[in-house]
Amino acid sequence: MPLETVVSFHGGLSGFQASPAMKNTKVLVCHGESDSFVPQADVDNFHQQMKDNNITYQFKSYADATHAFTNKASTATGEKFNLPISYNEVADKASWKDMKAFFKTYFPTKK
Repeated sequence: MPLETVVSFHGGLSGFQASPAMKNTKVLVCHGESDSFVPQADVDNFHQQMKDNNITYQFKSYADATHAFTNKASTATGEKFNLPISYNEVADKASWKDMKAFFKTYFPTKK
């Protein structure tokens, strides 16, 4: 489906394939730098796919942030099920701020 603007928080990038249909889509990816569910090869593939297809995007990587870094319940869930996930308040707030700035760029409000 052709979308104009997309934001991803701690999304999976496995097997990502960009397409010419994404040419006019603006993309922001908010990624946990310590997300063990998303290997560096997937991150590298994402960047290459976007570059090869000339798609406008921003990729924000947050230090010490794992998968589910915006979910306040993820630390307890990770501990309960022995998963490498945890809440990261700094990354949560930074990614939210980045999303709002991204939206402001593409959806300016009228005064």
